[in-house]
Amino acid sequence: MPELIHSAGAEDPASTAEVDRLLARRTRHIRLKGEIEGLFQARIWSQTAKIIRAWMTWVALLDVLRSTC
Repeated sequence: MPELIHSAGAEDPASTAEVDRLLARRTRHIRLKGEIEGLFQARIWSQTAKIIRAWMTWVALLDVLRSTC
């Protein structure tokens, strides 16, 4: 998750310390709050949008191939 903070441009020592504290526990028990939650959501939405676009491209391609055959 440290790359999350760096990629968002928020190299805040407090945020970095909070990420380190959260990662010291079992990761499935992490509950994000405040600024870290916002950074995480921004990063996840960007990745999700890329995945959706890739799938929709495949769907459109397969639809075109299916309709021409």
